[in-house]
Amino acid sequence: MKREIGSGVILGITAQIISVCGLLIGFWQFQHAESQRLQVEHRLNLERDSIEFKRKLWTNRLDSYREIADLVGAIVISDSPAARRNAIQNFRRNYWGLSILAEDDLVRKQMIAFNLEISDFQSGWSNEDRIKQRADALLQACSTSIKQGGTKVR
Repeated sequence: MKREIGSGVILGITAQIISVCGLLIGFWQFQHAESQRLQVEHRLNLERDSIEFKRKLWTNRLDSYREIADLVGAIVISDSPAARRNAIQNFRRNYWGLSILAEDDLVRKQMIAFNLEISDFQSGWSNEDRIKQRADALLQACSTSIKQGGTKVR
């Protein structure tokens, strides 16, 4: 009888140890799975925020390029010197304002070239045809930047 009580006690203790080990392993698995889930969720949130930021930047760039296109068009088609001076002033305000935050390298170079061409035109060193050529190059650069998604921001 002593052997039966001893093996029953050993079996009971073993069952308790196995139960506790099972609970500990289950708790560890749960914690590990939660940790993995949180890491994936964090990574997805970062990715979503990055996409949202790029979308906002692209939208700002699109708005800026629309305004540039309007101003460049006003400069090119202006018949009166006063209207042209006003359009040039608005272009330069935009150039040193919002667009400097949104433009990429190609657009920046074309805006500099267009601005220099305007200065040359005002000095008498250039003509309307060269202004139109520079305007076309600037608008093509804006179009290319928009189509590429404007990945190169300075």
